[in-house]
Amino acid sequence: MALSLGTSKYTHIRDILANRRDLLQASTAPEWTSPAHAHVRGANYYQ
Repeated sequence: MALSLGTSKYTHIRDILANRRDLLQASTAPEWTSPAHAHVRGANYYQ
């Protein structure tokens, strides 16, 4: 779980184990995407 969160710090791992988060199912939340609207410049604007 810690590796999937991108951490290897002792305090984070300790908190995961103390709160029993390691026993929960991993969430399969979908990736967030910005809704399309008229004020979005797009990637080409910043190049």
